Amino acid sequence: MGMGTAPCSGWIISEENIAKIVPKEWAAFQETVMKANENLDFDFDSFAQGDDSQEGNAEVQAALTTLVSAFEQATITTQAVGLELSCFHYDRENGDRYDELEDGVNWSVEGMTQLTPSGEKFKDVIEQKGWTQYG
Repeated sequence: MGMGTAPCSGWIISEENIAKIVPKEWAAFQETVMKANENLDFDFDSFAQGDDSQEGNAEVQAALTTLVSAFEQATITTQAVGLELSCFHYDRENGDRYDELEDGVNWSVEGMTQLTPSGEKFKDVIEQKGWTQYG
């Protein structure tokens, strides 16, 4: 089987801007991750890669679900449709030197394409970036 890279792109938001949109939920999420790190040797980077074998995953997943729901509610406009927040892991070693993502956990936002009213409202704090995936 041949190996190669596949183009990827997405609308990316910084943690700083997530915190501006849903400050209370972001702080609670950060606190949950920090407690899991301290008490259970939890690694959010591994969590974002899909590692569900770690202790503390249930608590972090619950906090993430709350954060995602709050983000969607906070970004609703007149269309009654908000933006969908999710996290993923990016490994620069498996990407390309021209990729625009930071190594590690990144936050993606769905609902920005064709700039819905929600996307139009938040277009100055959410960026569309491109990267490649090797596999």
